[in-house]
Amino acid sequence: PAWDLVFESSKTNSIKSNMRFLGNSNSVTIEAQRGCPYSCSYYCCYPNIQGKKIRFRSALNVVKEMIHHKKTLNAKNFTFRDPVFSISKRHVEAILNEIIKSKEKFNICIETQLKDIDDEMLLLMKNAGVKLIYIGVESSEKEVLDSAKRKNLENKTIFEKVNYIEKMGIMIKCNYILCLPGDNYTTAKKTINFAKKINSSFAQFTIFTPMPKTPAWLEYFPKLNFDRFEEFTMWDLVINHDRITKEQSIKLKNKAAYYYTSLRYIFTRLPRVLQNIIFN
Repeated sequence: PAWDLVFESSKTNSIKSNMRFLGNSNSVTIEAQRGCPYSCSYYCCYPNIQGKKIRFRSALNVVKEMIHHKKTLNAKNFTFRDPVFSISKRHVEAILNEIIKSKEKFNICIETQLKDIDDEMLLLMKNAGVKLIYIGVESSEKEVLDSAKRKNLENKTIFEKVNYIEKMGIMIKCNYILCLPGDNYTTAKKTINFAKKINSSFAQFTIFTPMPKTPAWLEYFPKLNFDRFEEFTMWDLVINHDRITKEQSIKLKNKAAYYYTSLRYIFTRLPRVLQNIIFN
């Protein structure tokens, strides 16, 4: 993208080019790979947009682009939009080692799966400047995950691994989906409570939305209930759900919104989040 034009527009049109979760610096998105073969393609758009075959850029090519944007745009924050950043250990370690070798200082955000991160990779991530990792938890209930064809680590392992990574100094954003096909009001509440127990630096709650051309879209097409595609915000229930009413989905959203007001979050996670934003 012509980032110079985007940044120029930000001065006159109030378009923000900051990812303040990473620090007070210009921010750019970047890709090191495309494609995703995982089974959550049932509801996820990545495979439809990019295909299931994985294609990698060379580590040197990726880091050269990062250095270019830092020099020309004063961009220090980089968000990798790879579907699963660490799907290939060999590839991701090559990128991280190339960043470390360059001696450049970056603040990096990635999206990946916990099962792909081991201690060796985690140390490289920290040394290369990874500050924030997005992971998909989706639901705490196995039968609900099965209904969405999603495979996860066990809840105990997720809890332990998230807190271990946070103690290493890397923030985690856990993503959750409420009103999945197998959900009911009670199971969705359990997911919200599980999120509070994990207590990650950030948590994102969305409403299950069958996106066009995904298998979920084809399955739920007869149950779609919307007037305009502008309603596809992933924050509104656009199907006639078998187990959850629209009114209940609103109650669930409100319960999820209180995630950041718990005393546990305020006293354990919030100070580090603020420190990272202010001093990086």
